[in-house]
Amino acid sequence: MVNLELEKLPTESALGLKWNTEEDKFVWEVLERILHSVKQKPMTRRGIVSAVYSLFDPLGFIAPYVMKAKLLLQTLSRKRLGWDDPLDEADKGQWKRWLDDLPKLQEIQVDRCFKPKEFGEVKEVQLHLFSDASRQGYAVVAYLRLKDVTDGTHCAFVMGKARLAPVREISIPRLELTAAVISVKLFKIIREELDMTIDQVCYWTDSTSVLKCINNESRRFHTFESNRLTVIHNGSKPSEWEYVNRDDNPADDG
Repeated sequence: MVNLELEKLPTESALGLKWNTEEDKFVWEVLERILHSVKQKPMTRRGIVSAVYSLFDPLGFIAPYVMKAKLLLQTLSRKRLGWDDPLDEADKGQWKRWLDDLPKLQEIQVDRCFKPKEFGEVKEVQLHLFSDASRQGYAVVAYLRLKDVTDGTHCAFVMGKARLAPVREISIPRLELTAAVISVKLFKIIREELDMTIDQVCYWTDSTSVLKCINNESRRFHTFESNRLTVIHNGSKPSEWEYVNRDDNPADDG
């Protein structure tokens, strides 16, 4: 039994994350025994996979951090390194730097509630989805923008996705288009799971080529582009897509 008035509320596990019920935030507790266990794993592909995938992050809170380790794994795969072969000095250094940053996850705290306690009655709910890509990977992140009856606004992180680019090289415009597809799919998930009515959705990309493709109704595209544009057009409207400067695109972190 917990006395809600006198005792500090415990930290509970929720969907693989830690939920600080006292402050109502999602947190990461990198305990010494866990950190020691991860650092004791061998510096091989097998050891890195075991360490990386022990971090359960279904909502993408720490996707930019996890992506660094996944990029290292992809590099080792391209080198055709065996599962238990030792890493060279350069790759060892990269892996050690990732491990050194692991305790910093304890500094990350994410509010569980999208609406702050002091926020007024919500009159408008907007969902903004940002996408970006590079030769290394592509990412999408979604934010809620709430407006209350006094015209006060509040933005809240909803979820994100970050994926590696395929080993077989694909052009950046195609990767940007693939990221745009993930935006549409992410919206579908959020719309089904969110206990709020979304009044407006806006998709943001820093790729002018993606915007031109989405708004082009006359040109015939290759199969790769055509298949992805079909998903985009079935799940969104061209008028919902906007341009964002690369420096202002939060998906760039992913």
